Amino acid sequence: MIKEIFSTIAFEVEPDKTTALRVGSSRTLSIEAGAVWVTRSNDQGDYVLRAGATMALQAGETLWLSAEHAQAARVVFKRPARCDKRVLHWIASQWQDRVTGQSPFMV
Repeated sequence: MIKEIFSTIAFEVEPDKTTALRVGSSRTLSIEAGAVWVTRSNDQGDYVLRAGATMALQAGETLWLSAEHAQAARVVFKRPARCDKRVLHWIASQWQDRVTGQSPFMV
């Protein structure tokens, strides 16, 4: 059975099992602990992601995940930040740099 991911979710990938997931909307896969073997639909490569690694996912693709070693791995699926939020954060950081005088690009 393939589970579908639509929200932010965290769970453990158990050793010696393969978890199949369908990505309902664009997400980012983050590895919090352990290592995960990732196979993606429409991609000829397989990936081994270790703790701290991320992977951008597209809506509609299917993933097969398995723990790389004899221990469980912890994964998180997150919604990527909206473009407008990223732009506002960048503008705020630029403004703060100018006000505090820390920016090398000050005019």
